Amino acid sequence: MKSRISFIAGIAFMSMILISACSDTKEKIVGVWVVEDVKLDTDTSNLSKEQVENAIKMQKSYHYEIFEDQTMNIISGTGTYPGKWSLQPDNNEIYVKLDGTDEKDSIKIGKFENGRIINRDKTQAGWVEVIYIKE
Repeated sequence: MKSRISFIAGIAFMSMILISACSDTKEKIVGVWVVEDVKLDTDTSNLSKEQVENAIKMQKSYHYEIFEDQTMNIISGTGTYPGKWSLQPDNNEIYVKLDGTDEKDSIKIGKFENGRIINRDKTQAGWVEVIYIKE
């Protein structure tokens, strides 16, 4: 009986630590995020210098407004896209479901790592990594 109580108390303690860590991460995510850097690991041999610069410029036009109530805006040169964000506590990946889309259409906006949101996407030509910092 005593070991059962200790086991249950241990699980409750670990759950509180996990919830606390997740809450701390969520608090750190809330704010305005702007692009710090764009890295290309792609084959650009078929692209002109101007096309590469335009692709980087387009990525740099995005920023995120992430709010405490789990809502957010993705803002680009073409408009503002509201949605709801979620954090996967096991890997710190952040997802958004844009308003007006199905729940299954969540988009990974990046992974929260060392005070940054890092989005690494595979394209037909290779990888693009966009690093966001809090403004």
